[in-house]
Amino acid sequence: MNTVSLALVGWLAAAVVAQGATAAQDGPVPTPSRCAALLQQADPTVQILTSTAVAEGPLPGAGSPGAAAASFPAHCVATGIIDRRVGVGGKEYGIRFEARLPERWNGRFLFQGGGGLNGVVRPSTGSVKGPAALALGYAVISQDAGHEGGDASFGEDQQARIDMEYRSYERVTEVGKRLVLAYYGQPARRSYFMGCSEGGREALLVSQRLPLEYDGVVAGDPGFLLGVSVKTWIDRRELARISPPDTNGRPDLRASFSDADLKLHGKVLSVGYPYDTGIGEPGWRYKIGPLPVGLGGVGPLQGLFLTPYEPTLDDLEFDPQRDAVYMVETGSVYRADGVMYSSFSQHGGKVLLYTGYRGQGSTEVAENFECRQPDDARTRQ
Repeated sequence: MNTVSLALVGWLAAAVVAQGATAAQDGPVPTPSRCAALLQQADPTVQILTSTAVAEGPLPGAGSPGAAAASFPAHCVATGIIDRRVGVGGKEYGIRFEARLPERWNGRFLFQGGGGLNGVVRPSTGSVKGPAALALGYAVISQDAGHEGGDASFGEDQQARIDMEYRSYERVTEVGKRLVLAYYGQPARRSYFMGCSEGGREALLVSQRLPLEYDGVVAGDPGFLLGVSVKTWIDRRELARISPPDTNGRPDLRASFSDADLKLHGKVLSVGYPYDTGIGEPGWRYKIGPLPVGLGGVGPLQGLFLTPYEPTLDDLEFDPQRDAVYMVETGSVYRADGVMYSSFSQHGGKVLLYTGYRGQGSTEVAENFECRQPDDARTRQ
């Protein structure tokens, strides 16, 4: 099998094989009626909400920065929901998805990974890194991992956690491949998964738990040990020791370092991405403040990583010695650090993993390594 054939740019371009980088090949030509026919699929667990033929041209807001104005081929876009149900507290859940099926298909299927805590269906153009896969002729699908909203309040619902942890990726893979078969009359010749940050975790996850479904995955800056790492919460306790009080008398973590302090570290740890992991620019404060920043609601520690659900727990009250044991249940299934790859390798599967040397978006050492999502996506990278 060829290596993952997504035409990326710069440092990743060397990994692209000519087969995938060329223009899409002619295949069965879809028609508006064929697009509309997707509404008639018979699976009672899957509801197709819309199925619309889209003319060739740009899709505003549908790409990552630098790709948003790209011209996309004529295609069918279908939206739907899988396993719709009423969950804990009377809240509606289901795995929402969007699939885009190009008129000139290259015979390949791409699952576009999510980001942050998911909770939103991003435009399924394959705009994770480099040129949008849809523009290259890929059939692309994206999803929200089984819940709506930018915080972790979904963690109150057991099934919603399971969908976020691993199940939604299997279900959307199944549905996406069925849509491809129904639309084109033939299955995809190659299937890939590509994501960054949380999406990078998802990419590794499918290579480990769905070893026969994908020919290759691209995992960017994967958070493969999210759910078991306590370093973030330990760091916050330490920062609280040097933080001035806010108006409520609580430690203001974002003020733990002054602007003058930041300048001392600027040449050592600075990065340029707005949501950065260094401390050389204002964006660093995003990483140490209460989560989710600017969105309100329940943070990932309280809503997802701890079991039982602890929506009111203060980050600074987390005691690693006392509370780390409560991260085991989620961490044991959320992590994506498996090493058993015999079935994946046997059929020629490939994993391409990339990460920054000095954090996301370093302008000096790891240029272009940052995870990028559509401008309108509510995500926390």
